[in-house]
Amino acid sequence: MGSQWKFENLDVTQRKGLLIITINRPNKKNAFSRKMYEGVTQILNDAAHNDEVSIVAFTGAGDYYSSGNDLSGYSDYEGASTGFNAKTTDTVKNMVTAFIDFPKILVAVVNGPAIGIAVTKLGLCDIVFASEKAGSMLYFNYQMDAKEAYTCGLVSHLFKTNDLPNVLQKLEEASTLPVKSLMANKKLMRKWDQDALHRANELESQQLEERIASEDCVNAIIKFMQSRNKL
Repeated sequence: MGSQWKFENLDVTQRKGLLIITINRPNKKNAFSRKMYEGVTQILNDAAHNDEVSIVAFTGAGDYYSSGNDLSGYSDYEGASTGFNAKTTDTVKNMVTAFIDFPKILVAVVNGPAIGIAVTKLGLCDIVFASEKAGSMLYFNYQMDAKEAYTCGLVSHLFKTNDLPNVLQKLEEASTLPVKSLMANKKLMRKWDQDALHRANELESQQLEERIASEDCVNAIIKFMQSRNKL
């Protein structure tokens, strides 16, 4: 293993040209806090200018890839101020922008269920590996298993649950390829949709800022938290 860094609930390890970001908050099913959003944004922006990194791979610690946003404490913001809403929206928007603009290869190694923003990020990665036990939650709480996600193109490759080390080993080997050539290929691939992705991010951010302060959103989150506390 190469050099290691530590962010809050994000373990970062470098193996040759491969930078592995492990979402490490298993007691919360790897749910994302605001600081985790900010950490991912910083890591990607730094890696974009690091000549020793050619591939960045995301995976999760424990049984989950990520359960999406951490909603605990959100009910404290009922009637939240515009400033809070704007800051929350900007935090999400900045991370998505970092994904869209990342000039090197982005890989998701989905080791378990992915929900919400964790699914959104899969569509922004260049390659998605998913274990047999992985699943995604989409519209109306619909759960898509790994095979269905592979069939519809959201997942690039499937791997057996205990085969995660081999997947990372293959990515490590691929990370020794000429970084400038990988970046040139990605630039050509992303040339046609990068502007559209930025427009979608802007529109989604506007909707997020409106929804996060809405009464029905706050009530839904409070109801969710109350039902969870009864479990």
